[in-house]
Amino acid sequence: MKIADNTIKATEKYLHDTLKDIFNEREITSLADILFEDLLGVSKTERVLNSDKRLSESELLQIIYACKDLKKQIPVQHITGKSFFMDLVLEVNKNVLIPRPETEELVSVVVRENKNPLKIIDFCTGSGCIALALKQAFPKAEVNAIDVSEAALEVAKINAEKNKLEVKFLKEDVLATLNFEHLTLNCDIIISNPPYVLESDKLQMSPNVLNHEPHLALFVPDEDALKFYKSITEKSAHILKKGGKLYFEIHEEKGKEVAELLVKNGFSEVRILKDMYEKDRFVSGIK
Repeated sequence: MKIADNTIKATEKYLHDTLKDIFNEREITSLADILFEDLLGVSKTERVLNSDKRLSESELLQIIYACKDLKKQIPVQHITGKSFFMDLVLEVNKNVLIPRPETEELVSVVVRENKNPLKIIDFCTGSGCIALALKQAFPKAEVNAIDVSEAALEVAKINAEKNKLEVKFLKEDVLATLNFEHLTLNCDIIISNPPYVLESDKLQMSPNVLNHEPHLALFVPDEDALKFYKSITEKSAHILKKGGKLYFEIHEEKGKEVAELLVKNGFSEVRILKDMYEKDRFVSGIK
């Protein structure tokens, strides 16, 4: 399939015709917005007002190659090389999860409920999205971001540099005995979006996630689904100061079990919060 001419209008039609067997109309419209904006620097308003504007051959090729990648179920964020989270523009690749809107909700809860925290730890930081968004919200805070993946930490460091935010990144396995000398003790906030997708959920997952995002950051065995929550909760009970807060993003079916973990480890005011889709998605407690 070729583009009839090199106008914006014809290019949009090419996108819809090429992708209609894979994505629905709403998804294609969203993908078009992203590709035009992030690859070509053409806003939605400009596309509407100047639909007959002609694109260069180089610009057309970028759209054609992007369509080929989308047909292979490669995430659009990997094609453009960027993802948006809160007010941040982040680099993402196969080594980190693409930040989700639900995680933005978690950060929003933390920002809303806390004033001027001085010490924050983000376990399983991945792209660094949570740590960097909290550093942006609380500039005076000392923020430590921890992950077991060296490749993920490299991405997170790049994101910190690009967004001009100072965060300390540490390579540690949260499932093992932590080197507490490297950690900030008497923390105000500990937050984590750890791996929580069950191995048995793979059958329901779309190929663009299953084939292009790191399984290390996604999956846990069905028989030990709470292993990250157990380890982080136990460690948080030692690291947090009295009155410090622990926040988790969770599997929608595990809210009660995660909440019970916090209570068992001495946390009070334990809550299960719902996301925008009315699913149990967050758990928090106070030491």
